[in-house]
Formats: sequence, structure tokens, C-alpha cells
Amino acid sequence: MTTTHFKPTARNTLLHFQSFHPRTLRQNLPYGQFLRLRRNCSELRDYKKQASTLSTKLVVRGYPQWMVAQAQKRARNNNRDALLDIRTRETKDMPLACITTHSIATNQVKKIVNRHWRTLNSGGLNIEKPLFSNRRATTLRDLLVHTRPKKELSVPRPLWDLPPLVGHFPCGNCAACPFTSKSQRLDLGLQNPWVQKSFTNCNSMRVIYMITCPCHQRYIGMTERKVKVRILEHRSNIRCLRKTTKMCTHFTTVHHSPNDIKWTVLEQVNSSHVLYEKEQRWVHRLRTSTHGLNDEVQWTHFYNGVR
Repeated sequence: MTTTHFKPTARNTLLHFQSFHPRTLRQNLPYGQFLRLRRNCSELRDYKKQASTLSTKLVVRGYPQWMVAQAQKRARNNNRDALLDIRTRETKDMPLACITTHSIATNQVKKIVNRHWRTLNSGGLNIEKPLFSNRRATTLRDLLVHTRPKKELSVPRPLWDLPPLVGHFPCGNCAACPFTSKSQRLDLGLQNPWVQKSFTNCNSMRVIYMITCPCHQRYIGMTERKVKVRILEHRSNIRCLRKTTKMCTHFTTVHHSPNDIKWTVLEQVNSSHVLYEKEQRWVHRLRTSTHGLNDEVQWTHFYNGVR
């Protein structure tokens, strides 16, 4: 035994009879709904029970009582076995189709074409009358609801026209990523925020980087290698209590954890010859040698490669 199942959350969302849809669609909708119940219900008593509920829903949605009763009776007189048979359609040549946007004048255009079709078809082609099909018209929802301004929706910008991505970002696939964060503007206590001018991540090379401890003291460093390698070396020195630099001594003395390191890239340098000079400029600008974690400037390192 089968019936039509309705979920407890089902609501009466049938098309309202006063909706701006073709009249033929609104007239045939009740019959189609009753026909579905007749096909799904194996027992006639189940069909009558569910049809009574459907009749109430249709009346609530504005359908005339006589139209609902006529559709219910028409569907009840159908043979359920015939409704379950799979119908095979005969293949015919597709007739001429006239596709228009649905409007108030749609039915009038259809009547005019049918009335004067003999005159229109007077060329001896013997073409059958066309089938009229309506596409959906523009609704108030289409006019009022937009996720973005209409100007932005009209012409999407190509990928090559987008502004270049700048700032520091984690690569997402290394041990140094959890201790860095995405940054494009840095408030370093200067007159203006520092805006990064290039794209960098954990794999960037020839960079000036900054490490901040929980005490908000800073360390400025440089490296020609991948910056993540240098950061992991700093964490290893802190973990092994190696007091190789002023920063490592500070982390060891105040019992900071290696996981307390927060780092970011300040600047990427194109040439290795000015890397040390750039680092010293940042040390002087942020005063990290006197009020931070940088050692005093060792000028002997200027030509000795990378620390």
C-alpha cells in the first residue's frame, strides 16, 4: 500500500491563483496535483483523504471552489493502472515554435497569429500553426534584489586586471606557519603604518624579518635563505637554551617558550649587497638595539655574508 508522504515541515507553497502566470497554467495546476495523489495512492480511500486536505490548501491559495471540486472529480475517475504505465511518445517533426516573454499581451498576440495564419502562410509552404512558448518575465525580485551593485555585475574584471597581491602570508605547509600571520599593514609605532610593498611567505628569500616576544620587544633580522629556515633556527636555539644572541638570552632568562615567537616579514630585498644595510636601517628606525632584542651593530659582519 502506498500513499503520498508529506514532511512535518511542509508548508502550503502552492502557486497563488492571483499570481501573474498564464491562466492555463493556473487552471490546470489543481488537476495536476490531484492526479499526482491518484497515482501515488494505491487505495481509493487514501486518495479521498489526501484530496480533501489538498482541496483546503488550494482554496486557501485563492482557487475557486468549483474549479477545485471539478479537478478532484476528474482525477478520481482516472484508472490508476493506466497512470502508472510508461507512455511512449511518437516522434514527430518539431513544429514551428514562437518563443516570447510572458506579458499581458501574450494571449492577444497568439490570437492574432492564429487568426491570420492563413494569410501569413500564403506562400505555399503549408507550415502548421506555431506552438507558443513563454519564457519567464522579469519580476520585482530580479529588479530589487542584488548581492552586489549592478555596475560590478555587468563586466567582471579579468584576472590580469586585478591589483597585485602584497603583504606577508603563511605558506600553510611548514613548521613556521603557526607563528606568523597574514599582514599587509603594520603599526610599528612610527608616524605612519608600514605598508608592505611585495608578496612574501615562509619560502621567501633575501628578506628583513621581525620577531616579537610576549613582552612586546622586537628583534630585527635578515637572511638570504628561506625565512622559515632562519625562524626555525631561532626556535631551536631557544629550545636548547643557547644564548647565542641577545634575543635568545632574553627568551631563556624570562622563561619564554619557543612557541611564543611571533614573526613577520618587513621587506624583501632584490640584491644581497644591500641586505645588511637594510637591516641596520630597520634596527635604527625601530631602536631595537637599545629598546629591543638586537645586539650592538657589529660592523665586521658587513662583508662576512649572512648571519
